[in-house]
Amino acid sequence: MCLWYSLFIVSFLIVYIVKIGILSIGYGNVAAFEDIFNDLGHINVLQITQAEEINGLDILVLPGVGKFDTAMKELNARGLSSKIKEAFTYGNLRVLGVCLGMQLLFNSSEEGTEKGLGLLKGQFKRIETRGIGQINMGWRNVYSHEGNGIGKFYFIHSYYLSDFENCEICMKSKIEGVDFVAGIYTKRLLLTQFHPEKSSHFGECLIQKWLDE
Repeated sequence: MCLWYSLFIVSFLIVYIVKIGILSIGYGNVAAFEDIFNDLGHINVLQITQAEEINGLDILVLPGVGKFDTAMKELNARGLSSKIKEAFTYGNLRVLGVCLGMQLLFNSSEEGTEKGLGLLKGQFKRIETRGIGQINMGWRNVYSHEGNGIGKFYFIHSYYLSDFENCEICMKSKIEGVDFVAGIYTKRLLLTQFHPEKSSHFGECLIQKWLDE
């Protein structure tokens, strides 16, 4: 068998064996993530609505857009909170969390009173300038912890991650010249305060790079 054909078969199997689930519980831009994974060649993409559907997943996507308390109440009511924590802590589940999806994985947010999933320690606080709440909206450059450029991504959020100690796994950006955590990147976690699904080729490249880890 030709070498190039063998490599093609192996690549085909690697791409399509990955089982991806996108949380679909009444919040979030689910369709946008279905589109981006399809663009990247992944057809085994499911919408997750119940706890038992997480069984067997390789990757779970928590999309953005929505309210912190509303999302947490829905996760708790469906038994998804405990299932996500179990699959991540005791299994090999990888998680992509975007904007609100990122926030849900931490302890809490000033946006609401519900407790977050607590997979990582940290709190989200309101972005304020002289005591007035602000929205960080638009395209911003994002850098690695070492200061290397990652790309330009689209942000729209009113809360930022505070009290997070493990900065070595952080991506960062700036609001009015001040650094803030733009995301978390590890083999099992890709958490972004920005929206990769709205960030053109920069978003696709970042997600593909993480999938290939």
